[in-house]
Amino acid sequence: AGWQRDLSVSHNKIGDLLRAQGDLAGAGTAYRASHAILERLAASDPGNAGWQRDLSVSHNKIGDLLQAQGDLAGAGAAVRASLAIRERLSASDPDNADWQRDLSVSHDRIGDLLTAQGDLAGAGAAVRASHAIIERLAASDPGNAGWQRHLSVSHIKIGDLLTAQGDLAGAGAAFRASLAIRERLAASDPGNAGWQRDLSVSHNKIGDLLRAQGDLSGAGAAFRASLAIIERLAASDPGNAEWQRDLWVSYWRLAQAAEASDPGGAMVWWRKAFVQLDGMNRRGIMAPADQQYLDALRQKVGGGSEQDAIALFNLADSHHSQGDLDAAEPLYRQALELDEPFIDFKCLLGLAMLYGERGRDREAQDTFARCVEVCRERLHGATTHYPAYTLAIALLGVGEPEQALAAFEDALRVNASPGAIDAALLDIGVLQRGRSPITGVEEVRQRLRRALPAPPEAPPVDHAVPPAADDAAPPAVGRNDPCPCGSGRKYKHCHGKLA
Repeated sequence: AGWQRDLSVSHNKIGDLLRAQGDLAGAGTAYRASHAILERLAASDPGNAGWQRDLSVSHNKIGDLLQAQGDLAGAGAAVRASLAIRERLSASDPDNADWQRDLSVSHDRIGDLLTAQGDLAGAGAAVRASHAIIERLAASDPGNAGWQRHLSVSHIKIGDLLTAQGDLAGAGAAFRASLAIRERLAASDPGNAGWQRDLSVSHNKIGDLLRAQGDLSGAGAAFRASLAIIERLAASDPGNAEWQRDLWVSYWRLAQAAEASDPGGAMVWWRKAFVQLDGMNRRGIMAPADQQYLDALRQKVGGGSEQDAIALFNLADSHHSQGDLDAAEPLYRQALELDEPFIDFKCLLGLAMLYGERGRDREAQDTFARCVEVCRERLHGATTHYPAYTLAIALLGVGEPEQALAAFEDALRVNASPGAIDAALLDIGVLQRGRSPITGVEEVRQRLRRALPAPPEAPPVDHAVPPAADDAAPPAVGRNDPCPCGSGRKYKHCHGKLA
């Protein structure tokens, strides 16, 4: 029997893997193979509580899969079969906390299913049955973090149901109860990424509710609190598709909150959401279901491949200038992948300087060299000054100060405007960050500064202009008037003597 159970576990693991890969049919086959084994084991020894519980888990796996496939009737039958087993187990041993928690989870699953079917009243009854159980468990052991988290999830489910029923005040109370628990958990273990993400979800729930109530300012504050958390998580693991998705969803929420009062600010958030989701798509980690949102964002922000590349570069450059290298690096890469000749050399320069700041000297040198090569290609037929200036800075990066100075002379002949020169000086400052002194930099700086136009001369003084009021002669003071020095004595007995 032990080997048979092991075999059922293996089938379940294969099913989980296939489901994660999107192969729902293959997952169903694996889950049913496991289920058949567990049914035989449970029937052979109805008193074996462990096998009975295994069978209840199997019913839930099949129910979840059927719900994902849209078969709500079949899913309902499966989760109710699981509930029946768990009700018997918990009734047989009311003090068994694990079985009580299992029963709470089964009520939750039925609540989710009834919500999907539009039966909010039935869903409410199921969710509250689950809540009553987990509330008792959490109260019996306040130090059990797992039960506290389960209770926070239960508050969220109740809040969602109350929102759907139009009871926004009740929903707010539920969401805030969940937030209070999650704040305590996150504070108790700041390194627990799961609890940090839970906290960001709670902030979003409150933000969504405040937005529905018309409090856009409060909603924006809640969304920004969520964003601060999720930005840290997303930066810590660029390959985590869930956290990367959370990031563009946060941008989306902030855009919606700002659209009515600040359309320009909203467009910044819309563009950030587009850049993030489009980047996920290019890296192959975007969920297929999110294609509709990518299409909507593309239509919202407009533009084609070149505009996308420019938007990505500008966002990367902004992060880079603020010292946020973790956010800047993937954005430079995404812009570079678009292979747009208008901006690719700028992306290479940004990446090369970023590598230098991080001490990745070999990558920096290779990328500077590639940037020099691309800039020289772009100079042919160039319609802007950007390739010329970028080439000069990249030559400094590869350690060719004389060639860099000559390239700056060429660049100044193309465009010697203060804006172009100031931008080059800023780039040179970034080039030097975190690096040992670069030969020739000061000579280049001096040459660029000499090219800046001299400041305008001060206008000639017009002596006919009367002096300002502050410069006018003080009014006359009578001998018996109080002294202007504030001593309280008469003028003739104080400073009048000096006069």
